[in-house]
Amino acid sequence: MMTAQPISSRPKAMITDRLRLILSTDERLRATRRRGSSAPPHFVRSEIRPLSLARLRSLLTPTIGYRVRDRLKGRAMTALLRWTIRVHKWIALIVGIQIVLWITGGVVMSVLPLEKVRGEHNIAEHPDVALQSAGLMTPQMALEALGLSDGASEIRLRVWRGRPAYLVEAIDGTTTLIDARNGERLTPISRDTAVEIARADYNGEPDLEAVEYFEEPTWEYRQSGPAWRISFADGEGTRIYVSSDSGLVTARRNDNWRVFDFFWMLHIMDYEERENFNNPLLITASLFALITVLAGLLLLVLRMQRLVRMELARRDTKTN
Repeated sequence: MMTAQPISSRPKAMITDRLRLILSTDERLRATRRRGSSAPPHFVRSEIRPLSLARLRSLLTPTIGYRVRDRLKGRAMTALLRWTIRVHKWIALIVGIQIVLWITGGVVMSVLPLEKVRGEHNIAEHPDVALQSAGLMTPQMALEALGLSDGASEIRLRVWRGRPAYLVEAIDGTTTLIDARNGERLTPISRDTAVEIARADYNGEPDLEAVEYFEEPTWEYRQSGPAWRISFADGEGTRIYVSSDSGLVTARRNDNWRVFDFFWMLHIMDYEERENFNNPLLITASLFALITVLAGLLLLVLRMQRLVRMELARRDTKTN
């Protein structure tokens, strides 16, 4: 528990000096009267007056005022210091662990190379292929081949496994890949096709560890639509996800990504989707952390002021 701040020695010295002046003047006056002589010439008549209670009160009132003011100021500062310590302590207990997780996550995520987290160092290079429009279906013909009379939200012409193809996204969000030369449906792709696409995407020839099919998104994939997951035994825990509807590589995962994702989850405090950076839990914890920091800064300023006052009081004591 914090105690009240001691009163500076300056008011005490002022009281002592005034009392000495009063007593010395009164004593000299009494001595002069006992001898029956007149007052010494250096005494001023107005100063040689009998010591009375009213005079003593008038002489001591300024000093007592300083003392009371310093006491009130000291109590106010002590109360402010006490409440600042309480706020800093209890809020720090609430968000202290999360602050440590923020700092730890920041260190880990800054240490991990981002290209390795994304798996870009294992992506095979493919030369660009020029598309020739001659002999290709028009987008309208592609829509008719798919039976999409209501149109589509997006149509893209691209090269897929060495052939031109239209990637059509319907209004309801479903995706279909068709051959741009004859309108043949190329998706959904089979298991063997997914493995070939994943091998072509990987820079190297590691052994296959597992091939799995998912209708619903997993915690690691987090994208809509069914997908094939091809796991490689490359020592990095690499997994390549190939969309069954589009025939494209839609995600690459490895051990670096999983470590990064775990600390990212702790950092943004989204323990389900791990994507929402504006969730209420994160905002609340951030506000409490800000209050903790501000209370700590105020506590530092108050303690420094107290140390300065104590040092000045110690110097005044030595001087007097």
